[in-house]
This record gives sequence, C-alpha cells and structure tokens, in this order.
Amino acid sequence: MKSLTEYPENEANVISFTAPIGKRASEMQDSFSDVWWAVETFDPDKKKNLFQNIKVHDFGMLSEPVETIGKKVKSIIESHKVSFMLSYGHLATLYALKELNDIKLVVFDAHADCNLGYIDERIEDQDFREGQKLSENLNDSNWLYNYVKEKGGGKVLAIGFRSFNEAEMDFMNKNKIGYITSTDLKKRPEVVRSVLWNFTQGSNVYISLDIDVFDPSIAPAVHFPEPNGIFFDQFQQVIGDLNGQLVGLDLCCLSPIAGNKVTEFLAARAVKEILSKVKV
Repeated sequence: MKSLTEYPENEANVISFTAPIGKRASEMQDSFSDVWWAVETFDPDKKKNLFQNIKVHDFGMLSEPVETIGKKVKSIIESHKVSFMLSYGHLATLYALKELNDIKLVVFDAHADCNLGYIDERIEDQDFREGQKLSENLNDSNWLYNYVKEKGGGKVLAIGFRSFNEAEMDFMNKNKIGYITSTDLKKRPEVVRSVLWNFTQGSNVYISLDIDVFDPSIAPAVHFPEPNGIFFDQFQQVIGDLNGQLVGLDLCCLSPIAGNKVTEFLAARAVKEILSKVKV
C-alpha cells in the first residue's frame, strides 16, 4: 500500500488514513497516492504554496473495523490535528462522524444520499465488507439520511446536488438540510459563497467531498456520473469562502479507470485546495 506520508506523526498537523470498505479500496488508495506527489502545491494564480504550513502523516489502510473509524477521527481532532479519510464509498463518512457533535458538515456531492430503502450492485461493490451483508437501509445511498436522523439536519450544508427524488427533497426540507444545486452555483455564485461563509463562520467544519460533484467531463472515474456538474474553478472559489476551523475531511467515490488518471489528479488537487484552509 502506497502512502501520502511526508512527516512523522508527532510533527504532522494532518493525519490521513484509508477506510477499510469497498472491494477496490486498495486499488483506489494506490491510484490516488500515485498522483498525490505529482500535483504541485504552488498556486500560480494566488502566487503562494498551498502547503506552506501543511504536514501530512498517513496511516494507510486501517486494520480496525469500519465501525471504529469514529473513534479514530475523534482522537485525531482531539490531538489538534486535521483528519483526512480516503474512502471508496460514502458510507464510511457516516462512521467517521459518529463521535463528532459540535461541527458544521459541508457535503460536496451530486447525490442527496437520503434515499432510504435502496441498494444495487454498484453500492454493494463500494460498501463491501468481508463477512457482512449490507442493508438496504444502511449503505452508500442513504448515509446522509442516517446521519441526519441521528444528528439533525440544521448543521448540514450540501453543495452540488443534482440527482434526488421527491421523497429525498421532502426529507431535506423537513429536516432543514441546506442544499445548493450545481445550477444554483453556476447561476448565483456570489449568493452561494455568501451562504457558505455565514454557515461556517466561527464553527468547526468537516468537509465530505464525493468526487462525483464535479462534471463527468473532468471527473469520469466515479461510481455514478451525473451530467451538469461543477468545475474546478467554481469549487476553488467556494472553498475560498470557508469561514471556520477545518477539523476534518474525506474524499470518496473515486473509481479508478485503467490508463486514465484525470480524476485522480483532480481529486488530489481538490484535497490540497481544502487542506490549504487549515489554520496553523
């Protein structure tokens, strides 16, 4: 298993690990790590090094059960470091957030993932765990539903949604989940950025980045590609308006394609953009 590590754990301010979930988790981690070192941290437009004060230590694939991830994330944050989880499926985010209460959750995703009672073969592949049968009420398509039922939706802001049904929309409205569609972001970028600024102001912030939030023309290697996605410059501008303390993030739903690393390069650059917001 390849590693993102550049610093020993005691010197690092970002601790990364890979969630042990999904049949292709190891392949995904290797594919992401391959390009991590090739993506420059210097931003020529901002004329600064995004990683000037960022020091990463990577634990690699966790050997503990996925249900213990929440304790891992909490211990990282309590040690005044930022948690960064890499996951093949989005269900791992639910476990990562289990022990966190005083946070604002910002989700970048094409899908609402509030669809209780749904499962298909692709979800079984990305949520696969040895010896455990998945439930149609607890999987990648409804992790956010389960999170909101447990924690409440008032502290959730979703950006980039463009695929959900009437039942999911009703659930989001009733539970006060703030959501911004990709079209909203394209047509009213200043309003969206203002919403994020106010939502995160003075708060501890956790970001969950499903790589399918991006348009499939620039991110083809995803589980469920949806047209009309956002582009990197739009994402970059939104992240610039994060107005709180970043305590954790995850990147999920990258599905490697042989001979094509364009999605991995985008994912690595997007993660480095987010980590540039870490306050040292």
